[in-house]
Amino acid sequence: MKRSLSSYFLFFLVFLQVISAIPDGLSLIFDPSRKSIGLPIEMLEPSPFSNFFIPGVFLFVVFGIFPIITFFGLLKKNIFKLAEKINLYTTWVYY
Repeated sequence: MKRSLSSYFLFFLVFLQVISAIPDGLSLIFDPSRKSIGLPIEMLEPSPFSNFFIPGVFLFVVFGIFPIITFFGLLKKNIFKLAEKINLYTTWVYY
């Protein structure tokens, strides 16, 4: 089955998200004060965080790791056994 043009656009968008979130999340994790690039800590005043470590972990995991798993799942088009165990819609037919 051929893929549509919109699926390639989706691959591109997910790939862009991954390649921007992983390095930025890692840089926030390794330098939570962000003094090396001049990012002011005052940006965190309305938030409950005292440094950029937790936002960096969130950025790395939620916007980096999860989308890369999704990206490879879209490329391979295989049904994951772990995902099938937690699937709520087991009566649906996959084409």
